[in-house]
Parts: sequence; C-alpha cells; structure tokens
Amino acid sequence: MEENEIITKNNRTFTNSHLTLDETRAKNVIQFIEKHYTETISLDDIASSIHVSKGECCRCMKRCVKTTPFEYLMKYRIYKAATLIIENENNTPISTLASSVGFNNSSYFNKLFKKYLQCTPSEYKHSAFRTELNLLYLKHPFQEEEQDHSLLIP
Repeated sequence: MEENEIITKNNRTFTNSHLTLDETRAKNVIQFIEKHYTETISLDDIASSIHVSKGECCRCMKRCVKTTPFEYLMKYRIYKAATLIIENENNTPISTLASSVGFNNSSYFNKLFKKYLQCTPSEYKHSAFRTELNLLYLKHPFQEEEQDHSLLIP
C-alpha cells in the first residue's frame, strides 16, 4: 500500500496518514503474513516485524481484526490452499498443495480446512461444495458478518 493511498471504510475516505497506530500495526502484520505465509512463522517473527511484544501484537490484532495473528495466518493459508485446489489442473496431491502454503502436517491441514470451509479438501476438490457461497467466503475469509474490515483486507 502506498503511503498516501486512499482507503474506504464505512463510506468514509481515509489516507494511510489517518490510520491509528493499531490499524497501522495490524495492516503491517497482515502484510507480513501474506508475504511469508509459505514459511514457518512464529508469533515472535510476526511481533518482531512490527517491533512490539508478542502480547501487544495479539492485542492489536484482536482490537482491529477481531482475531489473533496465528488465526489470521491459518485462515490465510487455508484460503490460499482452496484457491490452489480450484486452480489445480495438474492433479497435484492435496498434501503437496498443503505443504506449498506452509502446512507441514496433513492432518492439521485437513482439520482446519474442514473447520473453515465445512468440507474436507478432497470433498472440496471433487464435489458441489465449491458453491457460490463458499467462493464468496474465500474472497473475504477474515470478515465477520457484523464487522467491516475493508480497511485491512487487501
């Protein structure tokens, strides 16, 4: 995001200079996660990227995005994996796709995939679970219905 890029939130327009400290930190956490999601990332790494303690990093994300940095990372990885499953024309094994988005444990990947998308990766790949609603969820995997996170979601 450019320094003075215009952002719309709740039908009001802001530039980056109007972001609160928490919003700026949360935006930087999200950018860090989205850049490094394929790597092994610890909470220490995330907090260090914005020069705060682990506790402050978690509190900041909770205040702005209503989720922890780790939860955001897991949701983002599942979002990227689901996108890869949809685009997978070479029949790459799901375990390989999971590994490519940062999961080193297939069981944990399958558990989170089912938690967030209400189906297994195989079901998602082979069936009608890829509905319009499912795809909408993938476009905005971090938004709660009542909350407007348009400020922080790219």
